[in-house]
Amino acid sequence: MKIQIQNLGLIKETEVDIKPLTILVGPNNAGKTWLAYAVASIFGPWGLTNYLEECEAEEVVKQFELLDQVVRQVLATGTASFDLVEFADKYGEQYFNSIATFAQKKMFEFMGTQREDIDDLKISIRLGDTKSNFLENVLQMQVRNFFGASLKEPLLSLRKDRGKKRLTIFISQQSISLSKDTEDITEGLPPEMQKEVIIEGVFTILHRALYNHVRILPTERTTYIAFPFPGAHLDEETSIVRPEAKRGEVRLAPAVGSFLGMIANTVENETRIYNRRLQAVKKDTYIKRYVELAEILEEQILGGNVIFSQQMLEMESAVSLVGGLPARHVLFEPAADIKLPISVASSMVKELSSLVLYLRYLAQPGELLVIDEPEMNLHPEAQVRMIEFLALLVNAGLKVLITTHSPYVVDHLANLLKASASADQERVSDLFYLKRAEAFLSSERVSVYLIEQGKATNMIEEDGVLELHTFGDVSERISDIFFQL
Repeated sequence: MKIQIQNLGLIKETEVDIKPLTILVGPNNAGKTWLAYAVASIFGPWGLTNYLEECEAEEVVKQFELLDQVVRQVLATGTASFDLVEFADKYGEQYFNSIATFAQKKMFEFMGTQREDIDDLKISIRLGDTKSNFLENVLQMQVRNFFGASLKEPLLSLRKDRGKKRLTIFISQQSISLSKDTEDITEGLPPEMQKEVIIEGVFTILHRALYNHVRILPTERTTYIAFPFPGAHLDEETSIVRPEAKRGEVRLAPAVGSFLGMIANTVENETRIYNRRLQAVKKDTYIKRYVELAEILEEQILGGNVIFSQQMLEMESAVSLVGGLPARHVLFEPAADIKLPISVASSMVKELSSLVLYLRYLAQPGELLVIDEPEMNLHPEAQVRMIEFLALLVNAGLKVLITTHSPYVVDHLANLLKASASADQERVSDLFYLKRAEAFLSSERVSVYLIEQGKATNMIEEDGVLELHTFGDVSERISDIFFQL
């Protein structure tokens, strides 16, 4: 999937190809984080939510002829059915460009800035080789969306079976009975509300078919993992923190607010999340793998367990959720008889503990994980281990986009790409830190861009070789100074 961007801060005009692993590298203040967040804003829940809230239903359906016909049929007859895969094939790219067009108008909110130069921002999207996977995801989605689910019978329903192309929309008999004394079948549910429900249902399917969810781990994660808002409620959709003491509200930049919401909601909804994950581990090999990866991260990089202050139930499966059910306080356990509050743990533990929690309790296949500087506060060896670990995530069905300044991350990625072509990967894997052949990646699944001087330059050559000299120039100058002295 290729994204063309103009006038995003220091980035004047460029194009990037988003792949299962996308790496943005370059000097400070070059625009790496803004580029990563622009992607997250469009394809994450912020882009969809704001688009649906701000755009008039009548204006939206005019852009999508088939959807307009479906809405009209529901209003006239109370039901409609159409080929959702065909709709996604015809309108999918147009839909994401509509999201991008809207997002660029409010990008300053997502970035947490009032800079005027974002007003000239332009973003366009081409699905390209991502489209076939996108359409397959639409086909495999099972849809059971209900409006008025708290009623005995929902007023409006959207249904689609997994592996089937057709989406069916219908008004319930209860809604019809509400208007039985009139000639208008839709009186039980106002026409404008029907339009909104249908549009939201269809577009949510398209949105999640590309990325099931977008999760952001910003650089601020090392501070917010310590929960600086005890007793506060954070609205994950609006990024507004409302303290228990009624002193107004604090609005965070969505990139930071969504992260804090992810952590806070995991703690607040511990029972529900635990029970859901328990069942998923038993049934879903992907979820089981994510829990295993959380344990690998603890064992082979952190050197200890991320746990919670209250121990409750043990996982009744082949894989345990270390520490059991989350409660109020996150702790780090470097040894069996030592438990440290996360606030006094090492900077590396603060850096990566949120990734442990995400994998153990929340991760779902097809999600996009955006990490700003995953090497932050890590020893060089841990940085090398980290790029191997991120490759494990990609091969486990997650999409990963990172920004980095680390020569160790980029140089060792070249080793992972080269190892993927080895005829004896099991033997070669012993050369690596995590000793796992499943960390090897082919160059077709990786993008590496050097962000500098207002543009992004692809650093993977046609033969799959990664060539990046931005860090080598610094090393050479250090050596040159030494010899001149």
